[in-house]
Amino acid sequence: MGQFCGKCGGELKEGAAFCGKCGASISKRADIREGIQTDPASVQKGGMGAGGDGKSMETEGIHGDNGIQDVNGSASADKSVSTDANAGQNRSDDKSVNAGEKEKTAESPDEGKHAPEGGKGRKKRLPVLMAVLLLLLAGAAAGGIWYFTSDGYQYQKSMKMAQAALEEGEYGEALEHYEDALSFDETVVEVYVQMADVYLLGCSTENASEQLQYAVKILKRGVKRVERKKDKATLEDKLLEVYLSGTDILVQGGAFDAARELLVQGQEQMEESGEGSLLDKLAEVYLAEAETLYQAGNPEQALQVLTQGQERTGNAVLGERMQEWQEAYAQAAEEEQDSQGEAQGSTEGEGNLAEGTDPGSNGDAGVEPAPEEVDPAALRQARLLEFIQFSDKKYFTQEEIALFDVDTCRLARNGIYAWMGRKFKDEALQMYFASYDWYVPSIEPGDFQESMLNEYQIANRDLIVAYEKSLEGQIPGIQMNNVVSVTASSALSEHNMTHSAERLIDGDPATAWVEGVSGQGTGESVTFTFDGIYKVTGLKIRGGYQKDEKRYSENSRPTDIRLEFSDGSTQSVTLQDLMQEQTVSFSAPVNTSYVTIVIESVYEGSKYEDTAISEVTFY
Repeated sequence: MGQFCGKCGGELKEGAAFCGKCGASISKRADIREGIQTDPASVQKGGMGAGGDGKSMETEGIHGDNGIQDVNGSASADKSVSTDANAGQNRSDDKSVNAGEKEKTAESPDEGKHAPEGGKGRKKRLPVLMAVLLLLLAGAAAGGIWYFTSDGYQYQKSMKMAQAALEEGEYGEALEHYEDALSFDETVVEVYVQMADVYLLGCSTENASEQLQYAVKILKRGVKRVERKKDKATLEDKLLEVYLSGTDILVQGGAFDAARELLVQGQEQMEESGEGSLLDKLAEVYLAEAETLYQAGNPEQALQVLTQGQERTGNAVLGERMQEWQEAYAQAAEEEQDSQGEAQGSTEGEGNLAEGTDPGSNGDAGVEPAPEEVDPAALRQARLLEFIQFSDKKYFTQEEIALFDVDTCRLARNGIYAWMGRKFKDEALQMYFASYDWYVPSIEPGDFQESMLNEYQIANRDLIVAYEKSLEGQIPGIQMNNVVSVTASSALSEHNMTHSAERLIDGDPATAWVEGVSGQGTGESVTFTFDGIYKVTGLKIRGGYQKDEKRYSENSRPTDIRLEFSDGSTQSVTLQDLMQEQTVSFSAPVNTSYVTIVIESVYEGSKYEDTAISEVTFY
């Protein structure tokens, strides 16, 4: 097939470099164009040439003119075509699929670049978000469980319930909730203070003493539990307040003995702190009781109370009031004596006139009649009454009581207590003293304290005791019905009950006297007072709380005890740790008007520090 000039269209000679007609150089572009003019279908089908592949086109278009280049620099264009052809060949041979993908991507650049990546990211983030959400929910649930079961939450809940109970007036329920709060945090000062206030609110005439002891005990417990000095000081201040305000409650109810015991307990426990306030309050109690007695028509007993108070407290007000009443009492006694003397003189004058004789009627006028014989029993009775009524004002001598026998001594010694208004369990004694107008029974046996006696009464009592000892041949052996009172240095109050000393002689080993001080109770004592002097050979004792084995082991039991007698002698005894009655025989019989048992050491309880004794019998 011939070739033609691309400029003028003239036919070219084979192998010519220039067109013979127009002189134009023969370029490769013309060859390429000629080579390209092939069947479009074949190009579309095969790629780029009549042969259906890129290699066929390259042979005819590029090498068909034997590689002759355009002198004017059209080689760059040829190179472009050649490059395109090679690219087409490579794409056709190796990466026809990738070419299709690139073409598709070029048609939708935004969709190809962003859409697939965004969807895939959302799918990946969703499980992560769900996992985080589940972790947060689990953490919140765990935190809630921890909070609602924590000590802090339970403490606050108990405090709210206690406050609600207080508003309803349910003091017992409030105290239970406060105890629950302390079980979660026992160092909170406010809880102990509020519990003490609840006990004070619950005081009444019947239970004031017990409630006050509960208040004291909870505050003492708080002092032991807290650590900061500031907290301890707060609780000690509250403790002093309980002693002072509690005394006022007891005095208002007429419980003067209990008020004094509470103040004495405060003095022992507070040591130097609040000592002045407690001593002044003690003087107020003595004065209040004295005024009560004085207004009730018992000036003698009122003076006795003032004397005891002044000696114990040294309070000047008590001394002034005592002097004032003594002067008034002495004046009243003098006026009564003068009145009786005048009445007696008038009677004697009338009798003389009636019995007068006619002077000179006989030689007997003016002669005194012979004195009548004095009945020893009547004289002894008169001396007994004199002893009782003046035992608080003068010191008697042994000559003045020389006529007393054993029975009279018993009446004389108990008469000292009767003059003070003490009641008696012994029916015979009670009936005897009740026959006199001066006897005003006002003090229960368990409430009477030896400290109520003044120095005259103590000296006269000791005189009677010594005289009774000299009558040993007439002293009978002790019987339990001769015990007129049992008093203790302290007694435990709990659960609206008191483990009093009188439980020692009730015949029931299931009840017990339990000392009421902090610690194991060493030094605490119980005194058995008799209605006279008796010969005591020994005693039978049940140490510990013998209601059951549990209470016996949980509470402390006395080990070493000291026995004290009215003659000044003592004996020491060691008890075994046995839940049964033990017999203690004295080394020698003792003539005594009382026996005091002092706890010197204990077998410690497994749970409580309180020491108990269930029963005591003398023989």
